[in-house]
Amino acid sequence: MKLNRLKILKEVLNLGDFSSQDEICAALAARGLDVPQASLSRDLRELGVQKVGGVYRLSGAASQSYRPEILSIVSAGDSLMVV
Repeated sequence: MKLNRLKILKEVLNLGDFSSQDEICAALAARGLDVPQASLSRDLRELGVQKVGGVYRLSGAASQSYRPEILSIVSAGDSLMVV
C-alpha cells in the first residue's frame, strides 16, 4: 500500500505545481488516497522532495524514475491536441 501511495505521490508531483502540503493532500484525495498530513510529510522526506521557489519538487533521481505513459493523442480542432 505504501509503495502504491509513493508511486501516486510521484505522479502527482510530476504533473503539477504545489505550494502547500494541503494542496498535495487534495490532489491525492482526488485520486482516491486519504493521506494524513503527517504521513505525507514523511513520504515527501523519504522521496527527497524539496520546496524550491515555493513549489514542492522531486529530487533529480526520484523524478526520473517516473515516466508517464501516453494512452492516446486526439486532435481537438485545427490547433489543439489532447494527450
